[in-house]
Amino acid sequence: MSRINGPTELQRHIAYFQEGLGVTSRDMETLNEILSESFMRLHTQYGSLRDMFSESGYNITSAEDFKHVPLSELDNLIANTTHFPSWSKMLEEAGKHYMSRKMMF
Repeated sequence: MSRINGPTELQRHIAYFQEGLGVTSRDMETLNEILSESFMRLHTQYGSLRDMFSESGYNITSAEDFKHVPLSELDNLIANTTHFPSWSKMLEEAGKHYMSRKMMF
């Protein structure tokens, strides 16, 4: 079930992940919902967010793991392995993709 109810809440979640605030298990589920497998396959060389992290040498299997990755490292990972210049830009695009999917039902 979706944890995001409308564009305002989506923007709040995206801002939250862009700022690197403390992330919980539920937040990781939301992040995987925003950066869905379909988005990752379409816009990156990876099949999922988990694949991107693991293939890049990050062992991120929990919210606690995610908290320890500096935003600068996420920016470098995204800039070096996708066509996005930063983590923030990838999240913004994923948010647009997410909303278009939800509006189509």
